[in-house]
Amino acid sequence: MKHVRLFAALLVLGLVGACRLSDMRTLVVRVPQVTNKACEDRVRQALRPLKGIEEGSLEFDYAEGTLTLRYESMILAHKNIEHAIIAVGFDANELKATDEARRALPPECRGPVAAPNAPPADGP
Repeated sequence: MKHVRLFAALLVLGLVGACRLSDMRTLVVRVPQVTNKACEDRVRQALRPLKGIEEGSLEFDYAEGTLTLRYESMILAHKNIEHAIIAVGFDANELKATDEARRALPPECRGPVAAPNAPPADGP
């Protein structure tokens, strides 16, 4: 009986230890309209209320048009991050901001918008 209790206790401890409590991930979001500090500040403000983004992890690359950040995937899904960005008028990966949200941006943050189904700029 003593061995059964010991085995049960070890099993419970093993299961508790195997459960994921944290799953930090790195996400790169294409944000082509974020080309300056004013645009960056709008994105930062949009992401601030989201729980699960690692504080101080937002890195913007204006030349590449990307945002890299770390987030806790057990708390927040990457789609939540993308949707918060498009809600304030910026495209995020394959998700496009609405015309209404884009019009609310200052002119320097609107950037060029490709027509749907337009060929790539370096295309034929």
